[in-house]
Amino acid sequence: MSFMINSHQMALPCSCGYARPGHSKTAEEPVTLDEETDIGKLLAYLLKTRDKAKMIRENSPAGSYLDSVLQRTIAGIETEIATLRYLSPADAGDIKSKSARMRPAL
Repeated sequence: MSFMINSHQMALPCSCGYARPGHSKTAEEPVTLDEETDIGKLLAYLLKTRDKAKMIRENSPAGSYLDSVLQRTIAGIETEIATLRYLSPADAGDIKSKSARMRPAL
């Protein structure tokens, strides 16, 4: 799997199937990343996954192993969401031009 990020290609190994008996290789497909749509889809997926993990955690017994695993999972997902938001390009509406300028020197 390869991602195009800021005109740099990052290759990641990805198996798109399972190894069948007698075959040592798995099929690999090249994948390209359209920054705006794919990052938006990835963020939406991570947000839904985080919400689902929170819902499962609410229904798990307090102090259980599942509770601690989900706590770490949610923290990791939130870190990924914050990183993606930080690294994603800002929308034109997010960048505000300052209308107030410095006053002239006396």
